[in-house]
Amino acid sequence: MTEYCLVTRGTPNDLHQQQFMARNQGPLSPGCEVRIACLTTGVSLGPDLDGEICVRGCKLFAGYYNNPSATAQAFDRDGWYRTGDIGHYDTQHCLYITDRIKDAIRVSAGGNLRNVSPVEVEQHLLTHPMVREAVVVGVTNTQGPDIQWPRAYVVPTQPGIDTADEIQEFVSGTLSYLKQLKAGVVFVDQIRRTVIGKVDRKYYKDLVRHELIE
Repeated sequence: MTEYCLVTRGTPNDLHQQQFMARNQGPLSPGCEVRIACLTTGVSLGPDLDGEICVRGCKLFAGYYNNPSATAQAFDRDGWYRTGDIGHYDTQHCLYITDRIKDAIRVSAGGNLRNVSPVEVEQHLLTHPMVREAVVVGVTNTQGPDIQWPRAYVVPTQPGIDTADEIQEFVSGTLSYLKQLKAGVVFVDQIRRTVIGKVDRKYYKDLVRHELIE
């Protein structure tokens, strides 16, 4: 998100630090703070725990031009900007962005709603030898309009082979109950993408918008 793109440095001061990896956004820039807020309670989380990334500091924008309502929604009373990104920081204070809150799948667990990252499930699916590409979306559950189950749209490595049950069993045996593909696996020839090459999540959300599953 451009509003806080200067909160982190692309590389650490010591280029030989073993903890620096391409998949993180690097350590914080001087004068910037990051807080990871629990998606359900809002409390601050410690290292390696995913929540909403909240930032503040001298490099952050002051607000939306001529839009006080949007500014009030974006900032809390302590000056933290709610980015809408899901992520965490590690023990070396490097920041990781893992997902967008708007893309999270809302799953019911013990009467509480929990957010499941579709990217996490997708990355796990890609470790299966029969999966070339995958996109995961939430399908609405009959328990309520805000409760969903994950569904995977998968491009198989060998077209024409039906391995849906095998893929579901793979997820069942390796991921938590919340991340099970209870809305099924659908095989497709290709994953639809936007003009800039990103997965077109809106397209897949629209596909399941009017579905209800038990």
